[in-house]
Amino acid sequence: MEKKAKGAPSGADDSAAAAMNNKTKTKSSTAQDDQVMATNNSSIVSKRSVEMLYHSAGTGAGADAEPSFFRYFVRRPQRRAPLINRGYWLRLRVVDVLVRDFLRGGEECSDVLPWQCLTRYPGDCENVVFVDVDFPDLMERKRQTVLGTPELLRAFTGVRAPETVVKPVVFESDQYVQIGCDLRDLKTLQQGLAAAIGDLAECEFIFVAEVSITYMDTDGADEVIRWASSVGRKAEFVLLEQILPDGEDHPFASTMMNHFRKLNTPLKSVHNYPTVSDQHARFSSLGWDSVRVWTLWQAWADETFLSASDRRRLDDVEPFDEWEEFALFASHYCVVHARVGSNAAAAPAPPVPSSTEIPVQPAILQFDPCQGQRGQRRFAAAMQISRDGAQMSLLNKPTVRFSKLPLPGALEEASFRRLLARFGATCLRHGDEFLILGGVAKDHLLSHQDEALFCSLTSSGLEISRRLRPDSAQHVGSVPRPLFVGHSVVLRPNGDVVVLGGGAVCFSMGTFWNSGVYTLRVPGTGDCGLEVSPAASRWAHEKTIDIVPSQPGPPVVLNPLDGASGPTITPIPRLKLETADDFHDVVRAGRPVVLVGLDLGNCISAWTMDYLVEKVGADRKVVIHEAATQAMDFTTKNFRYVTTEFGDFARRVGHGDRLYLRALSHEKPTEKPAVLADDFPGLAADFRLPAQLDLVAENHFSSVLRLSGPVNMWLHYDVMANVYCQIGGSKRLILFPPSDVEHLSFSPGASSSSIDVFSSLGSPELAHTRPHEALLSPGDVLFLPPLWLHTATPTSAQSIAVNVFFRDLDGGHYASGRDVYGNRDLGAYEKGRQDVARIVKYFEKLPTEAREFYLLRLADELRRRARG
Repeated sequence: MEKKAKGAPSGADDSAAAAMNNKTKTKSSTAQDDQVMATNNSSIVSKRSVEMLYHSAGTGAGADAEPSFFRYFVRRPQRRAPLINRGYWLRLRVVDVLVRDFLRGGEECSDVLPWQCLTRYPGDCENVVFVDVDFPDLMERKRQTVLGTPELLRAFTGVRAPETVVKPVVFESDQYVQIGCDLRDLKTLQQGLAAAIGDLAECEFIFVAEVSITYMDTDGADEVIRWASSVGRKAEFVLLEQILPDGEDHPFASTMMNHFRKLNTPLKSVHNYPTVSDQHARFSSLGWDSVRVWTLWQAWADETFLSASDRRRLDDVEPFDEWEEFALFASHYCVVHARVGSNAAAAPAPPVPSSTEIPVQPAILQFDPCQGQRGQRRFAAAMQISRDGAQMSLLNKPTVRFSKLPLPGALEEASFRRLLARFGATCLRHGDEFLILGGVAKDHLLSHQDEALFCSLTSSGLEISRRLRPDSAQHVGSVPRPLFVGHSVVLRPNGDVVVLGGGAVCFSMGTFWNSGVYTLRVPGTGDCGLEVSPAASRWAHEKTIDIVPSQPGPPVVLNPLDGASGPTITPIPRLKLETADDFHDVVRAGRPVVLVGLDLGNCISAWTMDYLVEKVGADRKVVIHEAATQAMDFTTKNFRYVTTEFGDFARRVGHGDRLYLRALSHEKPTEKPAVLADDFPGLAADFRLPAQLDLVAENHFSSVLRLSGPVNMWLHYDVMANVYCQIGGSKRLILFPPSDVEHLSFSPGASSSSIDVFSSLGSPELAHTRPHEALLSPGDVLFLPPLWLHTATPTSAQSIAVNVFFRDLDGGHYASGRDVYGNRDLGAYEKGRQDVARIVKYFEKLPTEAREFYLLRLADELRRRARG
């Protein structure tokens, strides 16, 4: 009988492959190996999130709910944001479909693909061998996981004894083989395949590389592709990796490329093969007879991978409205399906809509950079007003004149529809034309030249009359390329188009914001039919308005600086403790207090960054937050976790980099809370809790060293009480009482919010909250009661602090199980959320109106009981 083999080159996901690149450079670095696995785990955690949400609900690659396999490789599952969940779901889906078709003999790559395929397609997996290829030490770790997990091991028969396995094979069974080798050593790889499978010439192969070989040198990656075309009787190759469809200067592309550069894992093949046409030509020139290429955005709408009903079913699992960001992500990834020996007809590279026949109108793009947080807004409503507050109004014209501007040559109907069919664009009347600006298009990424189109309404319908191309020679200053997504526009009487805000979350790679105000100036245009006071202001001012009714709150005051209504900020009182009983009274009162005059040891005078480096060790490995902007956001992950040496961290903080260190347990960072004396013994003698804080020492949970540069800690709450001891530098903290949680955008089950408090204090967004303010200097200690929501910003170049958490409730109230950070919600809340899920199920079969009516009544009843 013929035998089919499936190979997954090197890691089969972003992080594993990225790790491979680092490992090539320093194979002997144990610390770097650990970072490799940590990075790999990040990607697998995202796939585990998809598995928990979608596969368990029967909307995965299989039709029904299936066993969870990623859980054996993920110790602490996390629910990712909807954008990341849907992106990874699509990645898994497209590769799984192609592998499924191969198994079924027709003319989801992940670390758990063998188990998924054996579960989903058992009848198609007879005489099929799955081959997993990675570096030897990484493969050895996976081997140990498989051998130590009965649920994984029992899927295989004929497991060979270790002493009978021939290197480079490290694990062998009838259905699954692990090979540990460097992909650049193709001779060793082929020997391993022959040792495990037998006569390769009689086999059919499918090779799967999911964002992996792009981290290899391009020549080496091409050799893997060429070699794969010559192996076996028939072969297929499935490649999924990044592309640059509109160049590296596209905002999403630049964010993506910078993300991988900072990880020291730069994308390499993407420069040689930046488009789907380039990838098509790549495989065609390397020995493959039939090549098909899609972007993930094209695959999303292709019946090859999923139907319209499949797409609709996903919304039943997790509501989704991040379509612009999803389109940007999916347009920058491609999937290649190549075949050789199958006599399949070659398919041309998919066409990209062309606008080359549309007349080009040069335009000036002027850029006004914003300082601080100004401009970082999305999906706002912009309008122009006069200085006296009168709203700009449209002239009351009885008729609108349109003139036909015929195109030189016929624009193909299909190209016309992709260019105009957009989501998230802005459309405004510009004289006798309509200007369509930005957004995302069906099936392809809008090129820079097609982002701004003028259309005319004629007797035969809508026609594209011209497109704008900002002329670099006429740029005023250095103009960074804008991202016309989530932006707002105002049309000025002289025909200028002012673009405010805009930006996007670039998948898991960071956030891009337009960092200023853009003015698109179209030469030759005059009055556009708009009337405004002659004294109209020429500057932009942003303000947010809460249009959702909320519960009555405290009185608000007018901020004299900008005229915005905001909440009154209450200073947190400062208190000097005389005895331990005084602190007992503070804890019982449950209100924040700044404690002064306490003896914290000689850390106050001794701890500088240089001193810490000397005591901790310059080469000590630490995990830090590296932020893209000053305001870190845990929900959107606009920062990344980086493993670095403590000395390098201190050096970069000294240079003003946006870095933050929240120390973890040195021995078991994912299992044990941090304890200063254990994790940094060289610093233990310098810091002490005074006698007045004996209650903290007696109920100690963790003591955390916190060091930072100019970055803000996001808004969050801690379930345990804690004291924040400012050692060096100064800090400003804003706290909100627990009852304000309903006004601060905390998602169910989340302990963090995306609200940037420091840029929103003067706005109506926080009008119904009761903020409290603490300004801390060296030696000050802030008592933070449990569940008080808080955020912090440094008021000096560097900040050094020790944060001590302690249990202030009876032990039975805390949730059982692991709690490394001291912010796991109380057991009653965790059980209550399970009860809520069951209650909602009671109403699932009711009509929508009835379901909403009764659930709102129950919610009101809970609210009344919460308020006594």
